[in-house]
This record gives sequence, C-alpha cells and structure tokens, in this order.
Amino acid sequence: MKLKGRIAHSNNAPVGAGETTPVKRALYIENVLCTVSDHLIKMNDLNSLKEINRLRIDK
Repeated sequence: MKLKGRIAHSNNAPVGAGETTPVKRALYIENVLCTVSDHLIKMNDLNSLKEINRLRIDK
C-alpha cells in the first residue's frame, strides 16, 4: 500500500491546519471515495482525491 493523500473533515481548512473531526468510516463506490465522520460525509474522486461533494450531518 502507498499513501496517496489525506482527506480532512474540517471547515474548509487545509489538512493539518485547524480543528478536524476524525474520519470513522471510509468506503469506495466505483471511483468515489466516501468518508464519514460525526458531522460530515465527504465524497472525493478516488484517483485525484478532489472533493466532489459534502453533506453536513446535524445532531
């Protein structure tokens, strides 16, 4: 395995900056990487890791 990049669950802050919420689950469907934290579901392109969409989860 080789690290290709990192996915952060934060309020538009770059990886490593500011507060982030830990990713609890990750899965891929075709070419989309889906990551889930307590407050967010993110969808990123599996090849480029570019964000496709996000869904905020309010508790």
